[in-house]
Amino acid sequence: MKIKHKIKEKYGNIDIFNPYIVIFFIIIFILVSLPMLYFSDELPRPSFQVYLYILLGIIFFIIGIKFPKILSKLSKKFNKKIKTLNKIKKRN
Repeated sequence: MKIKHKIKEKYGNIDIFNPYIVIFFIIIFILVSLPMLYFSDELPRPSFQVYLYILLGIIFFIIGIKFPKILSKLSKKFNKKIKTLNKIKKRN
């Protein structure tokens, strides 16, 4: 009981559907598959472009995750500014 309580206290609620877990699994997959690609003669070796495309995909995936959060923050700031302008107009 104490161990379970300590783990829950330390990590809280772990979201297994977090989008960043996908990135973690992609990196784990690459690390596991690399030795097989370079030690097997039957499989063609991947070029540098493959790793570049994987990196670009991860970057755009992260941007896709962050973009709605950034837009909502900008939208909230914009709405606050419009509300203050409307209050100023009503006073005059």
